[in-house]
Amino acid sequence: MRARLINLVLFVLGQLYCAFFMPREVARYLRQMQGLARSTGVAKADHTAIYRHVRRRKPRILLELGAGQSSGVIALAMPAGARFLAVEEDEAWLAHHRTVMPTDLRDKIEWLRAETEATDVGGARAARYVGLPRLAYEFVHIDGPDIGKLNAAVSCDIIDLLPHLAPSCLVVFDGREASARLARPHLEAAGFRLRRHPFTLSHEFVR
Repeated sequence: MRARLINLVLFVLGQLYCAFFMPREVARYLRQMQGLARSTGVAKADHTAIYRHVRRRKPRILLELGAGQSSGVIALAMPAGARFLAVEEDEAWLAHHRTVMPTDLRDKIEWLRAETEATDVGGARAARYVGLPRLAYEFVHIDGPDIGKLNAAVSCDIIDLLPHLAPSCLVVFDGREASARLARPHLEAAGFRLRRHPFTLSHEFVR
């Protein structure tokens, strides 16, 4: 009962957040994608938060782990001349989103297919992409890989990428609480601090 009440409160807060803060171009994009994308992607409140983060911070190098509908929101928000890599392990899923994405947004994205593997991190079985480009990312959105396929409980890409992240960087875990808990001490040791978005389930680390 308590969990249901919490979920209901979060749902209502998310709806209010979108009603007041979702930009028109995000709403237009989501309407355009309706019926085309095979998934709804992240929640609308998360789309709104992602867009607002990218617009405000103006990152020059961006990474999304787990390409999808949210890739279009990031492309919509990012500044001109920025470089954006969207990574996915499933070739069919990647091809689907490349196909349905509006051309003006699709062409802003570097679509990257990467294999995945499991490794041990502090006694936990963790999933990660293989061969991710080591760049000075200023914004990272984590919604992949599919940990279930590797019988893993968490993902650990951000720990691997940590030495390469830009001095000013925002890392957003899209509701992946266990992965955020695993990464937290590593991120905090590197100068990041945790903050919780008031209207989403995301864990955000900012430096």
